[in-house]
Amino acid sequence: MSIAEEDFKAALARWASGVTVVTAAHDGVLHGMTASSFTSVSLSPPLISICLDRGTRTLPLIESSGHFAVNVLGAEQAAVSNHFASSRTESDRLGGQTFSMGTLGCPLLAGALAHLQCKVFAIYPGGDHVIVLGEVATSQLGEGDPLLYFNGAYRALRAP
Repeated sequence: MSIAEEDFKAALARWASGVTVVTAAHDGVLHGMTASSFTSVSLSPPLISICLDRGTRTLPLIESSGHFAVNVLGAEQAAVSNHFASSRTESDRLGGQTFSMGTLGCPLLAGALAHLQCKVFAIYPGGDHVIVLGEVATSQLGEGDPLLYFNGAYRALRAP
């Protein structure tokens, strides 16, 4: 017995998550995608995980280069999240965005609360997605409140 897809989606929509943009580059091609499936895995070594749809254009760049960056978005960056969630071509995905290139060769978005530059540690199958473990090589911190996503909409932090 398996849960209906719409019931599964509705249940997961009740999980509040931060919003990230995963970026990668290889052979002059830059790409990024909005991802909310991001979590810490281990302190020693410092590992994080991201889950990517097998069809995303970012995945082959990560596989080829062996590197990626996670840009943790701030509360004022909903437009950035929407930009990277849209279906743009590889050549214009970073168009109009302010970024610098990190030491591992991946785009780092301006204004992010944190940048984690990662080396691929392992890639595992996960249904219609893959689970990418990244070993964090460097991090940079910004300031501000996080961009949150809950029940199909962006939300702000509110003290209890």
